[in-house]
Amino acid sequence: MSDYLQKGTGTERYTVLANRIANLVEGFRAEQQTAATRRRFTKLIEDAVDLITVVDDTGTFTYVSPAIEPLLGYTADALLGTHAFDYIHPDDTDEMWAQFTDLLAGAAEAAPRDIRLRHADGTWVWVENRGKILRDDPDVHGVVAYTRDITARKARERTLRQYAAIVENMSDVAYTVDQSFHVTLVNRASIDYAGVPRSAIEGTDVRELTEEMIEDEAARDLFITALTNVLEERSRNERVRFDIETTVGPVRSELDISALVTDDGTTEGAVVISRAIPADER
Repeated sequence: MSDYLQKGTGTERYTVLANRIANLVEGFRAEQQTAATRRRFTKLIEDAVDLITVVDDTGTFTYVSPAIEPLLGYTADALLGTHAFDYIHPDDTDEMWAQFTDLLAGAAEAAPRDIRLRHADGTWVWVENRGKILRDDPDVHGVVAYTRDITARKARERTLRQYAAIVENMSDVAYTVDQSFHVTLVNRASIDYAGVPRSAIEGTDVRELTEEMIEDEAARDLFITALTNVLEERSRNERVRFDIETTVGPVRSELDISALVTDDGTTEGAVVISRAIPADER
C-alpha cells in the first residue's frame, strides 16, 4: 500500500489507491457470490429426490448423488469407481450402451428411457433415465445421468393393462366417449356387434353411430339424453333400458353410463356398457 501512496502527486496517488481497493473489493465480492452460488447448487443436487450421476468415457462412476441410497440402497461412496453398466438389467444393457456410445460420439443428450437398475437387496427397480454429455465442461468432464424412480407409474401401467385385458374380453359391449361425443375406445364385443372394423368406430361421433344402430327414435333420444347428463356433469351415472329390433326379434338392452373422472374431479368423458337382458330378468 505504501508503494501506491508514493506514486503520483496530490490527489492522484489517492485516486490510484482507491481504484485498486475498489477492484479488490469487487473481485472479493465476485468470489463470494460464486462460492455462494456453488454452495446453493451443491445443496440442490445433494437434496434432490432424483438421482444424479456422472460417469467417464468408460462408464465408471465419478460422481454419485446421495439420492442413490433411498433409491437403490447403496451409499454414494460404494459406487464411486464401479462400472455403471454392472447395475443395469441385462435386458436393458444393449439399449443403454447404444445411447452411451451415441453420446460419446457427439450426441448432445439421450432421450429418456425406462430401464431397470439392481437394488442392493438384489431386486430390480424401474427408473426413467436420461443422459447428457458434458465431457467438455471442466467441472464435470463426463456423461451426466438423471434418474427418477418410476416404480409407482409402472405399477399403475400394469394395473391398466390388466383392466384393459378384462374389458377387451368382456361379452358385454363396452366403449368410451370423450366430451365431444366421439368414441375413443371400443372392446372386441363392440366390434362384433357393429360388424365393422375398430377403426370405423373409434373417432366417430357416437350420435352418428346411434342413428345407424338404434332405429327407434325414442330409444335413441333416451340414450343420448342420459349420455349428455353424464358428459355435462349433471349426473355421474345413468342407466337406460329399451328394446332393439334384431334379426331374431326384439331384444331388451340395458346401458350403464358412468363418468370418466380426472384426479381433480372433472369429467373428461364417459364409459358405456351395454348388455342384452335375459328374458327372466325383464
